[in-house]
Amino acid sequence: MSGKAKNVKQVAPATVIGFVICLVMYALVGMLSLGAYSYGQLAKMTSPSTAYILTNIWHNNIGRDVIAIALLVAVFSSWISWIQMLAELPQHAAAEDGSFPRAFAKVSKKGEPVFSIIIATVLIEIIILIAHFDESAYQMLLTIVGVMTVPPYLLSSMYLIKISRKENGDFPTNTKHHRGAGMAIGILAFLYIIFMAYSANIKYTLISFIFYAVGIPLYMWARHQHGKKIFTKGELIFAIVILVVAIYGVYDLVH
Repeated sequence: MSGKAKNVKQVAPATVIGFVICLVMYALVGMLSLGAYSYGQLAKMTSPSTAYILTNIWHNNIGRDVIAIALLVAVFSSWISWIQMLAELPQHAAAEDGSFPRAFAKVSKKGEPVFSIIIATVLIEIIILIAHFDESAYQMLLTIVGVMTVPPYLLSSMYLIKISRKENGDFPTNTKHHRGAGMAIGILAFLYIIFMAYSANIKYTLISFIFYAVGIPLYMWARHQHGKKIFTKGELIFAIVILVVAIYGVYDLVH
């Protein structure tokens, strides 16, 4: 997605600046609210609790309205960005390496991934309906999605460590980045993700493998469509491990 930016050089500083702003805002909201209410009182407030706090402090509804508008902007922008993410990634995977079926590679006259956008929208609508009718199911899905980020990030950090170890042609040499920095970032990311995996509930970790297992037939179909070998020996072993863990996840979910 960053490759579509009018000025690619602005992507990196924009990412860092946005992260720092969000971090400061989260810290301020967490700390300043404790100056008005105790932790126990804050824990009992319903979301958005900041609207309730500002209404009581200012003795009017201006604070509530500000938070309501901010929530609309935040939700709308998040919705657009996630739609883009969910649509762009399968489109590139289908067009470049055949990891998704050919239908996902279709684009409109303006270069937009039409089929991917439709599928992403349908999936989001299903989740919204689940959230509307069953809040506990939505919370479980939210937790599982959070846990599902662990394996991809873990593999990514391990790959960064691998290519930073020696000159094998995979580490980019035409950038300002150095192998030492790549190795340090890879190790720090690996340790952090291991901590994330340890902190996550093992039950949700097992259940998350069910979703990975569901994706295996889709991957096999895509490889067959693109005329590529479905599994290498290592990939076959990896797929079997995913299936075994997913089966245990189903058993744990039922019981």
